[in-house]
Amino acid sequence: MMRNNILGKAITHLPAELDAALKWLSVLKVEYSPTRFARYRKILEHVEAARIEIETRRINLESPWVKDGSWYDAMRKLDAFATLFEVNELAMIHQGLAGKKLDGYLSPKLKELVSGPDSYVTESGARIKARNTGFELAVAARMATAGFLIEPHPGLADVVARLNKATYIAECKRPQSEAGVFDAIRSAGKQLKTRYAQVSEDAVGIIALDLTKVFNPQLLVEAEVSECEIGQAITNRMNAFLNRHRAEFERVGDARTAGILLRHSLLGWSKSSRRISWVHKYGIRPMPGGSVAGVGAVRLMERALEVALTL
Repeated sequence: MMRNNILGKAITHLPAELDAALKWLSVLKVEYSPTRFARYRKILEHVEAARIEIETRRINLESPWVKDGSWYDAMRKLDAFATLFEVNELAMIHQGLAGKKLDGYLSPKLKELVSGPDSYVTESGARIKARNTGFELAVAARMATAGFLIEPHPGLADVVARLNKATYIAECKRPQSEAGVFDAIRSAGKQLKTRYAQVSEDAVGIIALDLTKVFNPQLLVEAEVSECEIGQAITNRMNAFLNRHRAEFERVGDARTAGILLRHSLLGWSKSSRRISWVHKYGIRPMPGGSVAGVGAVRLMERALEVALTL
């Protein structure tokens, strides 16, 4: 079962994080649309202005972004939710991977990431490739934050990482709906079978799935009484997903593929604190039929990810 440990992140410091990430892209000579990110920046400024008005009780009822004193409603009127998601993703990738001596490996991937459509909600067809690459980078960033050494293997596995003496290979998939889950699992399993010969026959294979589109394709804000309940809702959803798709994971049939990494990201609204935050959870569990050594390495990975949440 997945444990109820999540990373919740307040959004008030996002403008500075966006600026730092864009500076990083410039240093790496990654060209991006100034118009797109200027729009993100402007929305963040409006969101912060709304927050200040509301929290200091200086509500300007004529303000175009504050009508009823609710920060949630202010952001809804601004159509700010997709912007918050996009900026948080880029900020997390920057914070996890900057300074890791991976510039040559990262540059083409970052160029792919910023070439996609402006909004997570409007991506479709071939245009999902940019955010597929973003998920690969997010997994690498999360592992790097947890102490893994990310290995540059362009053209081979999506992510290759080392921790202690173990080598991990992750194939990352973003099914766009529940109907796409079977193909995602099968494709990742087949790809991993070819990766072992390319990277290491002793590597631990990980099937990494981003379930955000499966659970919440329109990126709707999810409301619970408290931040803890938001986290519990994600955990329950992941556990139900694993139970529902156990047979598909069992069909992978390679003991070297020993782990399942799931990610779910959302914007959570706490009814008690009346705050919104970007919440994501990375949950990992052993693959049915994984080798003893592989399962042990997956448990080690699980502990490393948990410890990183407390830092």
